[in-house]
Amino acid sequence: PPFEQPTPEGRAFYVWGKDTNDTIANIPDTFTAATDTAVPSEAVHSWDHDLSGPVADWFDPQLIMGLYDGKIRFWEPMFPHVFV
Repeated sequence: PPFEQPTPEGRAFYVWGKDTNDTIANIPDTFTAATDTAVPSEAVHSWDHDLSGPVADWFDPQLIMGLYDGKIRFWEPMFPHVFV
């Protein structure tokens, strides 16, 4: 399982700050962390999954936030290649 990491660095991917409502702190309430998106030397990706459709249907830009060791490591706008 992803939570059973052998190193402190690996375990830090699954340490997220929580607010008083026991939701992930410092990100929009509609965002969800996707534990299968952990990228070494980066973070676990979090975004509003309700706004996401299948990749083939993706058209609107979306904000992605990276979570690592209880902090926001990055935020990045993601957009389909047709915007380039």
